[in-house]
Amino acid sequence: MWAGNSFPALLFFPINSLKGDINIKLLIEQVKCSSEAAEYKLFRLFYPYVKSICNRYGAGEQESQEMVNDTFLKVFRNIDKYDPEFEFKPWLRKVCINCCLSYNKKKFITYTALEPDMANQVWDDQDSIVEYFNSEECLSILKELSPQYRTIFNLYVFEDMKHHEIAQELNISVGTSKSNLNRAKAKLIEIMRMKKPDIFKQKIALNG
Repeated sequence: MWAGNSFPALLFFPINSLKGDINIKLLIEQVKCSSEAAEYKLFRLFYPYVKSICNRYGAGEQESQEMVNDTFLKVFRNIDKYDPEFEFKPWLRKVCINCCLSYNKKKFITYTALEPDMANQVWDDQDSIVEYFNSEECLSILKELSPQYRTIFNLYVFEDMKHHEIAQELNISVGTSKSNLNRAKAKLIEIMRMKKPDIFKQKIALNG
């Protein structure tokens, strides 16, 4: 496996430094043959994509980078399980999300059922939530959620999982998933009201 095993961010440089077209299937076959050069090339190619996912699940840069490292280590150790008949990116995304969830589970996160609140009065349009929190500027707001709220928010909003799927994934009840999602939205609204008042007022106006 590629040297170091930790894939530090300092080793990454812009993807435009990769010359010519890249044959993903051929590259993956080379990875399966334990080519360190191919592993590093795959890492460089998909680092921005994996990092963008981990940024939403981690509480800060260190956590996000550790999730990235976990993801690529798992990818390289389990690359033989990837079926080349299917697209690589969805498989990579699934591995990444599982690593993010496993990372948070190690922190002994517990999910508690909460009373439903009125968060949906402001954000009942899921597409607008995705658009807003996909922007780099607003990641800091998402990171202010507790790991419990942030995880359920990510799974429901960005991974488009249903509450019964989240419940199964996290070993919680459907009611707990719903109540934690509502509380996450309410908390985000509270943070937005304080830190992004102009955006908050626009949301209120659009939903009024």
